[in-house]
This record gives sequence, structure tokens and C-alpha cells, in this order.
Amino acid sequence: MGFLGLETAKAPAGMRGRRFGAFCADLLIVLGLSFLAYRFTGQPDFFAVRAAMDAAQAAGGQDMELTAAVFTQFNQAFRLLLLIAFGYEAVTQTITGGSTLPPWGSCSWGCGLFLWTRRGGGCCSCCFCGSEAR
Repeated sequence: MGFLGLETAKAPAGMRGRRFGAFCADLLIVLGLSFLAYRFTGQPDFFAVRAAMDAAQAAGGQDMELTAAVFTQFNQAFRLLLLIAFGYEAVTQTITGGSTLPPWGSCSWGCGLFLWTRRGGGCCSCCFCGSEAR
């Protein structure tokens, strides 16, 4: 049974735990990618956002220029973070064929290592290794 194309039935046993694990792994990877982007390019600079927030708070929150600087810097940093997350999601969805949790199967180590973020390892026929799902 579904509503607006979303499945509303009870999830199979263990599926919620695996999905939560995949979410946590994706979160850590996106944070790692954003840290690498900051390390090499200086963006997204959430440290500058915090410094601007501290300066605005020290001014009592009444200085409109400081407040505008906070919002401008935050919007720029957050926009880049969303771009990194979108790029990561687009690449992983393209490689896995749109499957967040592909069916259980077996394949090469490279494919299994890539898909660990999606379901804890293993592979299926939706991947680039060409093995068949069980």
C-alpha cells in the first residue's frame, strides 16, 4: 500500500537498521568530502560563519551589516555543502543504478567496497562489476 508513490507498509526485518547505517555512512562521507573541499579550496568556510556570528553577537545583534554578513556567509557555505551532497548522491545513484539498498549478491572486492555505504558490502547486477544478484 502506498501514498503518493511512497511505500507505507511495514519495512522488512532489519531494513530500518541497514537504511540508518547507510544514512550515517553517507553523512560521514559527505562531511569528509566537505572537509577535503575546505582543506584544498577554503570553502565551505563555516569557521568564518561562526566568527561572523560571534562578532554580531558581541555587537548586541543590533548591527545590520554584521547580521547581513552572517547570513551571506552562511548561505554561501551551506549552498556549497548542498552542492557537495548532491554531487555525491548523483554519483552513487548513477553507479548503483538508482538502488539505495541493492539485493544481496556477491561480486568483486572493488564493487563490494564501493557499495558498503549503501548496505554494508556485497554487490548485485546493478553495479559495474557485472555479477548476478542471488
